[in-house]
Amino acid sequence: MLTIQKLQKDMHRPVCMLALFVLLCILCFHGQRVQFRPPSYVVEKMRYPNRKLDKDFEKIDGDKMKQAVPEKYLMFLKTHKTAGTSLMNMIERYAESHNLTIALPNGVNADQFDYPHKFTEELVLPLFKPEQDYNVICHHMRFNSFEVEKIMPKHKTKYVTILREPGRLFESIFDYYYEQVVFFHKVPTTMPVDINEWLDMAPTLYGYANPENEDKLWFIGKNMEFFDFGFNPLNETDEYIGAAIKKIESQFDLVLISDYFLESEVLFKDLMNWEWKDMRTLKLNSRIKVNDGPLPEQLRKKIRKWNKADAALFDHFNATFWRKIQDYNLEKMRVDTEALKRLNEEFEKECVTANATLDDDNLLYNPGQHLTLKGYSLKKDSKQHWECSRATMGTLQYSEKLRDEYNEKWRQIETS
Repeated sequence: MLTIQKLQKDMHRPVCMLALFVLLCILCFHGQRVQFRPPSYVVEKMRYPNRKLDKDFEKIDGDKMKQAVPEKYLMFLKTHKTAGTSLMNMIERYAESHNLTIALPNGVNADQFDYPHKFTEELVLPLFKPEQDYNVICHHMRFNSFEVEKIMPKHKTKYVTILREPGRLFESIFDYYYEQVVFFHKVPTTMPVDINEWLDMAPTLYGYANPENEDKLWFIGKNMEFFDFGFNPLNETDEYIGAAIKKIESQFDLVLISDYFLESEVLFKDLMNWEWKDMRTLKLNSRIKVNDGPLPEQLRKKIRKWNKADAALFDHFNATFWRKIQDYNLEKMRVDTEALKRLNEEFEKECVTANATLDDDNLLYNPGQHLTLKGYSLKKDSKQHWECSRATMGTLQYSEKLRDEYNEKWRQIETS
């Protein structure tokens, strides 16, 4: 028998179905509209919402790590003033702890391959045995793909590098290398107001047919990242820059962005299939600045205009960087960066004291000695003294230590 209650129930069913259908449409449409978009280059830091994390961060992608095989061949192009020192230190520690062979410079400087000259195979210390391979190369060089691939074949090596937002990059370069670059001395300080004045006169300074005759380090003040990749920083035609970008894209598996360092570390880990504990880093060779506020927008635009090639590199690979983050999964990236941040904080607490001092083991390269650089005082009673001691080393100290160990192995071979 048809009751009033049953009739009302039957009448409500299609209404509910219609309401559910409309709700689903709204959610789908909303999902399409809120796809993650990277912040513009003026944003200095990406902030994720607070999120409860699994205590055991290894479980985040534990199933994948059980199946993945860690990559053991890596070419890391360390560009200038892009947080490359911290990544290089992490890579060297991984190589040492996993008995991988690092290609070391054989020149006067243990931390670079005869920079600013282009890299050649002859600049590398030889292997101990003919059947050996180089696993890692990560010291400063001016990139030369043909010569690098002789010792790090592309078919089995992961090629990685790192870039930085052009405004902050140039401000850092100008401050860090001020004492060394003659052209920079046209203004009295490295404050934003003087950098702005310098940029106004820069076209005249670089108007010489051979600027190196006026300043041997001229390239530091003009598209330095572009120069590190082996290209001519004075050639800023759209065709030349476009061809350079295509070449870099074909050569490198991953281009990181230092402005998003944690995200970069996560993508690096995903590429290399390394473990979380291998990704621990301390911030090395960074300046303690008096004025650490945002750059004036007018100055940022002038820097980008002057460093047209570097700006083009950043814009292109910043876009590919965020596409890789989308492919990685935004939600997973949120969790992983939070976990990695916590891991780095625990690593710092375990290794170093609150008051930093610089000694012979962790001295940092300080051109002109006019900078205040962040250093660390090692806890002598640290449970992980081997890794902590290396994590706090300056680039030159670590490089010289690796070279000393290399020479000692040669002596053992010769006397055996």
